[in-house]
Amino acid sequence: MGSWSVYCGFSQIAITSGQKCVFLPLKKVARSDTYLPYVPATLPIFGEYDDYGGIENIEKDANTELIEKHFNCTIEEFCYFFTRGCIRDDEDDFPKKLKKVAEIKNWRFMFIDRKVYDFMSTNVSYGYGGRGALDFGNEGILKLIGFEHIGSPTDPDECYDIKRYNQKWELNGEFFYSDGTWLHHKNGAVYNFIGSNYNNLSDYVKIPEDKLWIKDKAMWELWEYLDKNKQGEELFWILGLNRDYWLFRTYSKIRKPENNENEGIEHKYVNDINSFGKGLCDLVTIRHNLHPMSSYFAPFVNYLTPQYGEYRHHQVILDKFAEINKSYIQEEDDDE
Repeated sequence: MGSWSVYCGFSQIAITSGQKCVFLPLKKVARSDTYLPYVPATLPIFGEYDDYGGIENIEKDANTELIEKHFNCTIEEFCYFFTRGCIRDDEDDFPKKLKKVAEIKNWRFMFIDRKVYDFMSTNVSYGYGGRGALDFGNEGILKLIGFEHIGSPTDPDECYDIKRYNQKWELNGEFFYSDGTWLHHKNGAVYNFIGSNYNNLSDYVKIPEDKLWIKDKAMWELWEYLDKNKQGEELFWILGLNRDYWLFRTYSKIRKPENNENEGIEHKYVNDINSFGKGLCDLVTIRHNLHPMSSYFAPFVNYLTPQYGEYRHHQVILDKFAEINKSYIQEEDDDE
């Protein structure tokens, strides 16, 4: 008695008792150069819905360990503070041992169905910003493919702008020119890896067989092969940090120590990219998949529906929405 289900924040699928789910703390975006109102405050926490607005049977991993250490509480206590409103409404409920109350006082959270999360964190569409859209002139990508850096171009006839494209690279006897992001061949720019109608790397050189898997990756999915600056561009924005932040930390003479206890938890994810890069990559993938839905990370709202006896009717509605959307797509295809 007194139990209730909640909605998945992405799909509006009902999350019911014992269902595998994801608990994701959120924070407001402080930056002015983004249209996202909220971003993840931590990496996701995995467990099961407890039928009373909370999460139980939490899976312990490096992320939960970091949260426990950073806030000086168990992961169960951490989630309970949010789901029971303690963080926002009643400072008397803050446990005395909890550190960094000010950091999390204005945080919110969302629930995500685990199957939905697994799909949204792995399915990446092709096209701009998706799979195959790589910065082919990036040093990490070039080395991954098998290119060798052989210096700088000296002949103005080598490519149309040797001042900009000042890095000369070679693969299988063919020369290419990079500005650090874009890649040029003497016959034109390289926009695609393989398979497009034009401007493929494969148009100019045979791609090694053991490197063909790269064509199915997005830039951020190759984070392990990128330098710190490029990792910052591809991953750290999902925590509300922009590229200037990472450049400051990398090059500034007054760089903060990496173990600074005054730093927010987002900095600790950044400082241990080997442990947390995959989790950040998954969140970036989700954000890209939310874009065509005109959706974003948003705080949980307790609608208290659908409840027992309403799930089948809820599914009828979801099926009808999908049917209507397919009809519009079919009309567009017919017009073409």
